[in-house]
Amino acid sequence: MQRLYNYRSSTAARNIKFNKSRLVGVVVPEIPAYAEMIAGVCEYCTNKGYQVLVSASADSTEKKRLSEMLEREVGGLIVCLTDGGDLASLEKATEAGVKIVLADRPASEHVFDTFCADNYSMMRKVTSTLLGVGFEELALLTPRFGTNNALFAKYTAFSDEMKEKCEHINAYVTLKEDDYKRRLVEFVLENRDKRLAVIASDSRTFFGVIKAAKSINLRIPSEIAVIGYDNSPWNEYSGYSAVIEPLYDIGKKAAETLVTRLAEPFTPDPLYTELDSNIVLRASTELND
Repeated sequence: MQRLYNYRSSTAARNIKFNKSRLVGVVVPEIPAYAEMIAGVCEYCTNKGYQVLVSASADSTEKKRLSEMLEREVGGLIVCLTDGGDLASLEKATEAGVKIVLADRPASEHVFDTFCADNYSMMRKVTSTLLGVGFEELALLTPRFGTNNALFAKYTAFSDEMKEKCEHINAYVTLKEDDYKRRLVEFVLENRDKRLAVIASDSRTFFGVIKAAKSINLRIPSEIAVIGYDNSPWNEYSGYSAVIEPLYDIGKKAAETLVTRLAEPFTPDPLYTELDSNIVLRASTELND
C-alpha cells in the first residue's frame, strides 16, 4: 500500500506522537531582552541531547511563529507570551501532543507549566524600599499591559503598597515615547520640593524614562531618582538602580520541566513557580540632602 501511493512515513511526526522529538522551540517577544532566558534553555537542552529552535514574535506575529514551530514538528515549546498572548494556538498545540511551558509571563489561568519572576511581591518590595530610604513621592511608569499578567501584577502591587503607605498612587500608563516626557513633567510639577523617584516596569520603559529625563534636562538623581526592571550589564557601569529578574534560571527551570514532560506518558497537573528577583540600588536612587 505504501509503495502504491508513494507514501513515506515521517519520523519526526512519529516522534511527536510518541513524545520523542529531540527539537524544542522557544518563542519570545524579542531576542535581545530575553537573551539570558534563551541561554538557560539552550544550556540545559543541549546537555540533554535536544536541539533548540528560537523565534521572536511581535504581538502581531505570535500566532504565525507558533504555527511555524509546529510545522517544524517540535516536540515541546517554551513560550514567553506577548501582550496579546495567543492561548488558543497553545491549546491546539497541546491537543496535537506538543508539550508547553510558559516562561516569564504567566497566563491568567494556570493551565500550563509556568516559571516566572516574583512580580507582585518584588514590586511591593521595591516600592517599600524607596519609601523607606526617604523618597516622599513615587511614580510607576508602565506600558499598556493588556493581557500581560506580569505587568498587571507589578501595577497592582505598586497600587496596593502606595495605598497602604501613602493613601494615593501615581501610576501612569505610557503608550508612546512622548508620554515619558509628559508624565515626568506632570509628576515633577505636581510634587515640587519633594524627594521623587520613578519606577519603570520593564526595560523598554526604563530606557524611555532615562532618555526623556535627559531630553528635558531633568537631572538624575538630584531632581528625580530612577529605577527600572532591566538585566542589562550596562546598568552596573552607568550607575542605574535596577531590579534584576532571574531570566537565566527561569529559562533553565522551564527547559528542565519541558524535558521531563517529554519523557512522561501522561500530563500531570501544571506547575506554577515564582523565582526571586533582586534589587540593586546604585547612584540613580541616591538621596541628595
